[in-house]
Amino acid sequence: MKKSFLISFFLSSFLLFLAGCNLDGVKPGTEPEQCQVKFFVDSSRSIISSPQVESYSYTVTGSVNGLNRTFVNKASFSDLISQVFTVDSGNWTFSMEAFRDNTLVYSDTKEVTLGSDDAVINFALNAVSGQASLSVKLNYPEGKGVSRITAALYDSTEESDSGSDLVLNSDSSVTFTSTTVEAGKNLFLIFYLYDIQNVKIGSYPESVFMTAGDSISVERSLDEINTYAASVYITKKGEAWNDSGLIIKAVSGSKEYVLSTKSGSNVYTASLPAGSYDIYNGSEYTGSVLIVSKSGSEAVTVDIGVKLEATKNTFADVVSSLTEDTEIVLTGTLTPDDLSVIKEALVSSSYKIKLNMSQVTGLTELPERGFSNCYSLESIVLPETVTSIGNFAFEECSFLEFVDIPDSVTSIGKGAFEFCSLKTISIPNSVITIGDSAFFVCNVLEYVYIPASVTSIGVSSFAYCQSLKQIEVDENNTEYTSIDGVLFTKDKTSLLCCPGCKEGSSYTIPDSTIKIESASFYGCNTIESVVIPDSVISIELVAFADNKNLKYATIGNSVKIIRQGAFYQCESLQSINIPASVVTIEDQVFCNCLSLSAINVDSNNQNFSSIDGILFSKDKKTIVCYPEGKKQNSYSIPDSVTVIEAGAFYKCTEIESVSI
Repeated sequence: MKKSFLISFFLSSFLLFLAGCNLDGVKPGTEPEQCQVKFFVDSSRSIISSPQVESYSYTVTGSVNGLNRTFVNKASFSDLISQVFTVDSGNWTFSMEAFRDNTLVYSDTKEVTLGSDDAVINFALNAVSGQASLSVKLNYPEGKGVSRITAALYDSTEESDSGSDLVLNSDSSVTFTSTTVEAGKNLFLIFYLYDIQNVKIGSYPESVFMTAGDSISVERSLDEINTYAASVYITKKGEAWNDSGLIIKAVSGSKEYVLSTKSGSNVYTASLPAGSYDIYNGSEYTGSVLIVSKSGSEAVTVDIGVKLEATKNTFADVVSSLTEDTEIVLTGTLTPDDLSVIKEALVSSSYKIKLNMSQVTGLTELPERGFSNCYSLESIVLPETVTSIGNFAFEECSFLEFVDIPDSVTSIGKGAFEFCSLKTISIPNSVITIGDSAFFVCNVLEYVYIPASVTSIGVSSFAYCQSLKQIEVDENNTEYTSIDGVLFTKDKTSLLCCPGCKEGSSYTIPDSTIKIESASFYGCNTIESVVIPDSVISIELVAFADNKNLKYATIGNSVKIIRQGAFYQCESLQSINIPASVVTIEDQVFCNCLSLSAINVDSNNQNFSSIDGILFSKDKKTIVCYPEGKKQNSYSIPDSVTVIEAGAFYKCTEIESVSI
């Protein structure tokens, strides 16, 4: 499992973002500072539309604190970059439009916080959408074993090869052509080069940015590929060992190359620079030498064996010599510092390991990130001397299915088991604290039992556990309880966590509930509708965030506060009714609600109103939120409006024109 937007705990990142936002502008009673700004255009791309920046005319506008200003209107490039403008400090939004023969070709928007320092606002040329055509000829070096080349247009240089095979010409060249290049988008044309064993030996990336109707043809050269094909055959007791889990390395001095193999094959291959290489199985030298030369490399055969040891001094050797999934019993005295050796060996292993530490002595705590990213770790039995599991101790042990936590443990740290594959978790009746996001994104976890000893459960401890059906709490617990598998405070006034895979498509929150706590429904993807009773006063930070099956939410008539991001990225939410009781709607509440077509406000609400499903302040001077799913290609802002809130039109993709 990889981290994406989840790689750094979503809620923490979101709170930090919000904490850093300053939407208040200049404080009353103070004079704003001033600075000087210049505007410039960045067109530094290797394949870019023609004509270049000098051939366009430019309009630049800006807004701050609800006030708009036009800096230049249809100005030439030289006129644009030669002017200096004096502006007040504040949170500015600058926009540039570039025209070719009065036709809008490019545009860009920048949000900049200005103080007293002078600044240059550098715009990028973002082309209007459409299609273009492209032809690129690549010359590649001869005699380097190139037997196959693929190419395609990608969104990122991080993408793996999914391109089409190109024809290799007799003059060591290939040509990529496409008549359907998406205009107005930063793309990457990448050529991937392979040897006769289909091992990738090189690549050539080229950035591409075109505008509608362009037709560009260029020629490029890849001057050097200093590698040659090499192979190592693996046997065990003289027989082919068809297992792709070994880590076979070719080592020459300080340079080290990992050889790769296809599943079910005993042939490990790589393209290496010419030279002599020692072959290692993990960290163990096999005694074999590989000679790589331009005239051809003779494959070597390595016969592997298995060594088993069970102490901290031999653990790395045991792991490096494994040829299959196994259990390792670790003995002896350990300190937290010793775990770095254990972790390093686990990280390097290609086999799943069940680690039994029940016989270990001396270890009283698992340090922060002590076993993080140990993808080979399948299960672990902790020694009875351990009293605490540190922050992120097992973070991203993505194949970890079982943990035996002894009765000696009193605390489970923040993010301790984030992104693990725990099927069940037995929390002993000794644990007092469970940290924030302790079991965040444990996607196969189905059941959680909270013992009587637990007195503190952090925010989003069980959030985004998308297989979790039930959270049960010991009836003797003094701080927490569960109602129908949902976690509450003991007095049932605060809802803490709804399981991500709770049975049933609808859920009615109990009448005892006063507060829906932060991230309590985060990532719950089975619930399509939720009823919030009149007892609820506040909906806290990102309470329903990333709830993709949620279509309907009924907000009770006592809710006063809807905190930041409460319904963030509820992509299926269709409409929402704001009752008369609501006093505060904080930022980003309905951000990324792509299906939201209407926000309706009770006519008796003293702070907010709605016009045609659009959220306004009561006096209709401020637009708070335009629903992202509203099907309307143009919109005229009412004459009463003096302020458009930050993000009010965020991701409103249906709108083509706005009249202010």
